[in-house]
Amino acid sequence: METFAALVAREYLRVSLDRRGGASVKRQHADNSEAADRNGWRLGEPYDDNDRRASRYSDNAREDFTRLVEDLEAGRFGAQILILWESSRGSRKVWEWVRLIDACEAAAVQIFVTSHRDGRGVLYDPADGHDRRTLLTDAVDAEYESSKISNRTKSENRQRAADGQPHGRCPFGYKRVYEFTTVEGKQVRTFRQLPDEDESPMVVQLFDLLLEGVSLNEIERRFKADGWVSRNGVPFSAQNLRGMALNPAYSGRRIHVPGRKGGRARMDEGTVTQGNWPALVPPEKFDRVQAKLRDPARQTSRPGRGKHLLSMIGKCAVCGSVIVVRATRKGDHLDYYCRERGCVRVDYDQLNQYATGAILGYLSRADVFDAMRESDAEASVELAAARAAVAAVRAELVELEAGVSAGRLSVAFAGKVEGGMRARLEAAEARERELQTPTQLRDLIEPGEGVARSWASLEMPAKREVARLLLSPAWIGELRVHTAAGKRWRHRELNEERVTFSQAA
Repeated sequence: METFAALVAREYLRVSLDRRGGASVKRQHADNSEAADRNGWRLGEPYDDNDRRASRYSDNAREDFTRLVEDLEAGRFGAQILILWESSRGSRKVWEWVRLIDACEAAAVQIFVTSHRDGRGVLYDPADGHDRRTLLTDAVDAEYESSKISNRTKSENRQRAADGQPHGRCPFGYKRVYEFTTVEGKQVRTFRQLPDEDESPMVVQLFDLLLEGVSLNEIERRFKADGWVSRNGVPFSAQNLRGMALNPAYSGRRIHVPGRKGGRARMDEGTVTQGNWPALVPPEKFDRVQAKLRDPARQTSRPGRGKHLLSMIGKCAVCGSVIVVRATRKGDHLDYYCRERGCVRVDYDQLNQYATGAILGYLSRADVFDAMRESDAEASVELAAARAAVAAVRAELVELEAGVSAGRLSVAFAGKVEGGMRARLEAAEARERELQTPTQLRDLIEPGEGVARSWASLEMPAKREVARLLLSPAWIGELRVHTAAGKRWRHRELNEERVTFSQAA
């Protein structure tokens, strides 16, 4: 291969949902570095979108890919060569790939694909018609493969639903018994979902009380008095109990809504099949409860109650009293006040905005969801098993690639088996994503990059439930409002010094 000395190259690295510490990105970088050394290129700062999917079926943002294209278009790229481990690392969307190629051509940047020509790599010039055609063909092939994977995954999900297999986290009231069976010479992990002797009586009692006309708030008080707590040791709130009562799994039924990525599906939203697990509640009783809970005439709280995000949740930093909402004398706007002594007063909209930003910023952190998941032992076991399954399939793909590179396996053979492997990987990754939402936030808000969108879709009672959970010493900390310094007319204004989050119990 012809070498090119004294040139600077920058990498674009990407791997989808890599939960093993970025091993796949490390491998890409190692191969790219070896190619750069072989050609005498100096590597600059890489662009890195770990845990990002480039499929046209994904709505995940890829910040560094966007930055890469913008740098190329603005003349900030600062190198002569862009290194990709394989073409699909750039994008599986043809329009994105075309924009990248055009930006490279305009900036006189060549594209080196490390995995081409049996791992020896090929340097492409986007301004050359033949090279451009090769790159565009790769883009079409990558998008087509993405479409095939998506279709296979949807087909497998439909089949699992038709077979009545459980999905998602094991609901409170059930337990899962895991077993290993041999299928075509391979060990396959399966499980059965069975009633939990300790938890299921509470679920049955919940449905009985709802049919008797007992309110969710009253059931919350009774269950707390009886000592019923979640798997995290937290008493059930009325919002949690409502989510449980709407879960069709308790009636032994499975709902499949194609394309749905999260949240609780309604009975009338998709295909309903009989589950392969025992019902805790007869279907007819479950349906009667649904009619009660979804009745538009049903009143679940007193008028004016639960309308404000932080009322009775935030605290006065001076006397420790809760803060409540009051209108100003003119009635033209609202403020949060110390309920007991009026020690503090702060603008209603400003404090809501500040607290919302803190909550969404907290929920956007991967370590927060990891900590919540680790507090739930059973959920952690299931998530660890799902991640192990993803790692196992990825290892098989690495072995396949190594076999082809070493000449032990033919390209034709690899082409036949790779599709099935990638379909299994997609299914395993889908299962892993199902287990991402911590139990504490189940039925309330979805994790990940779409947390702001999930928050915007919540009704105020659900937002208050999230705020009540997170604005506590165990998580973000108790929100406390301090008095304002300076002139009295500024006592409504909010600044960062006026709000603290205390983790003292």
